[in-house]
Amino acid sequence: MSLFTKYVELGRVVDITRGKCKGHQGVIVNIIDCNRLLVDGPGMVRQEIKLKDARLTKFKLKIKLEMPAKTLKKLWEKAHIDFRFKRLPYVKRAAKFERRSKITDYNAFKVAEASRRCSNIVYSSFRNLRNKYPRMLQKLKARRDLDTAVALGYVKRKTLTPEQKKEREAAKNARHKNAIVKRRELKKKLLERKNKRKEVRKARLAKRAAAGTLKKREFVPKEKRKISKSKPKPDPKPSRERLRRQRRDATLKARAEHRKKAEQKRQDRAKAKKEKKAAA
Repeated sequence: MSLFTKYVELGRVVDITRGKCKGHQGVIVNIIDCNRLLVDGPGMVRQEIKLKDARLTKFKLKIKLEMPAKTLKKLWEKAHIDFRFKRLPYVKRAAKFERRSKITDYNAFKVAEASRRCSNIVYSSFRNLRNKYPRMLQKLKARRDLDTAVALGYVKRKTLTPEQKKEREAAKNARHKNAIVKRRELKKKLLERKNKRKEVRKARLAKRAAAGTLKKREFVPKEKRKISKSKPKPDPKPSRERLRRQRRDATLKARAEHRKKAEQKRQDRAKAKKEKKAAA
């Protein structure tokens, strides 16, 4: 496998980075020597440029040596070079750096804030779509790729005749009606199963009533009802603030009890002294 993929060859599209035609794109129509090229393209006259002033791109046109400018222009438009060149990563990056170099600090802050808000809106919409329609994103991506291919002329979109459209619409309506019928049948089956269970339960209760084993339910007031034996829900994991508050309350309670006991002991001692004096 070759290390290089872009060669200085006839028909190679180049981006001129220095000189009078800086920022223009052209095609190599002839190679003069190892340092000079003959370039022609839209918005510029056929001229000689230095090799170091040209940046090679991945695009290449099938042309003949020193092809006329009129024929070259037709091939250029047919290959959509202008449209495809603007989508190159380094072109987008250069345009972004150029825009950033011209804005002030306040404008940069406004751009960052707008970008943040925009990304939040886009992500929230994406999240809602992903949760609501899981397969829709794949369809949207496939549709976008198809639109790009059609715009570049690589793919021709299929056009349906009126008869084919009618057939497709009829098939769609038939599928819809079939789905409705199946849903109704399923609903009917579920209802029949439910009614059957009710009848079985009624027959069982009637049998128990005839045997005398069925007891009537007595009305129990709300105050006398038994509490359910279901397990209580566990408390949520306490936070640090809650634990700190519990420790503080426990400490205050312990101190209050200690003071109460000390006061009781003091009163008992005073009472004992009085009794001794009275006895003496």
